[in-house]
Amino acid sequence: MKDAKLAVYNVLTGDETLLAMLGSNAPFNDPKGTKNTAHSVIPAGFASIRTKTPFITIQGGPRVKRDLMGHYFNEFLYIRCYNDSRKSFVKIDEILERIQTLLDNSYISLADGVNVHTTLESTDTERIDEDLKMNFRESSYRIEIVL
Repeated sequence: MKDAKLAVYNVLTGDETLLAMLGSNAPFNDPKGTKNTAHSVIPAGFASIRTKTPFITIQGGPRVKRDLMGHYFNEFLYIRCYNDSRKSFVKIDEILERIQTLLDNSYISLADGVNVHTTLESTDTERIDEDLKMNFRESSYRIEIVL
């Protein structure tokens, strides 16, 4: 399951256009490390109020078996884009649109299986994360996998 999340991470951090839209942060697991925009794509739950905005989180969702033989699965990923609460949602929308361009209707190479298709399922409403005190929106993606 972690392979799909890593593959999506690699697609997102490999896109210079997307990275130019993000804040510059140290690695989430090394706060004293070198800051750069690729470190603004982080696993869900590792952001703090000190994380420079805008940034993206990736969260793995359920993996659902689609056939009786157990070779065809749908795996879901949730991608959130956060920005400062004093700013509008326009930048968030621009970033999520770029991510949609990269992922929707795409085929991503996976080490543990063949990605049949990646699809944007939905992008939810504008929300405020009370803990981080930041604006965000979340997009969900379905990744169809054959093992």
